[in-house]
Amino acid sequence: MKRQLEDEYEKISRRLELDPQAHFSVFPLAPIPLIMQLGFLMGDKVNNTIHQHFRNPSTWEWLCTDKTNDFVVTSEKFSEGNKIAIVVAISADINIKRITDVYDADVVYKISAANLGVDAIKSEEDLENFGLAYLSVCDEIKNCYSNVTEVAIFPAVPISVAFEMGRRFMKGVYPKFTIYDECDGFIKTLTLEE
Repeated sequence: MKRQLEDEYEKISRRLELDPQAHFSVFPLAPIPLIMQLGFLMGDKVNNTIHQHFRNPSTWEWLCTDKTNDFVVTSEKFSEGNKIAIVVAISADINIKRITDVYDADVVYKISAANLGVDAIKSEEDLENFGLAYLSVCDEIKNCYSNVTEVAIFPAVPISVAFEMGRRFMKGVYPKFTIYDECDGFIKTLTLEE
C-alpha cells in the first residue's frame, strides 16, 4: 500500500511542477501509518490544509477556533543505549509495557494529551500546539542521541495528528522513523526516511 500511495502522489508532484503554489485540501481516510506517509510525502513545503473528521457531529470542519487541549512530554530511561521510542497518546493512552513488549527501548518519550479521546484535536491551534511538542521531542533526540539511526513511533492519534507527524519529519536531519500500528498488539508497518 505504501508503494501505491507513492505512485498516486506522483500525480500531485506533477501538478506542483506546473504550479508550485498549488494548494491542496487533505481529507485523509486511511490507516494511520499511511496518513503519516502522505504527510511525509507532502512535507512542509507544499501548501496544504489538513482537515479532521469528527464523529459527533459528523463533519470535516474544525469544532473550535481556540486551543482546547494541552500536550505533555515525558521520558523514561530504561538503560544506557540509543534505542529510542516515541509514544504519541492523543486518542487513547498507551501503556509503556505494551511498547517494551515489542521493542527493546532504552529510552521512551511520551507525548500525551491532557484530554484524551478521538476528538482530542478540535482546532487548528490544538494541532499546531501538538506539532510544537512533537518537534521538541524530535529535536531533543537529534541533539542528545547523535548515534541514533532509527526511532520507533507508536501512535494512538487522530488523522490530523498522523498527517502532521509525517509532514514535520525533516529529511536528512532526523534518523529514520519506523512506525508501529495497533493490530492485536503493535506491529512494525512502514518507515519514514530519506
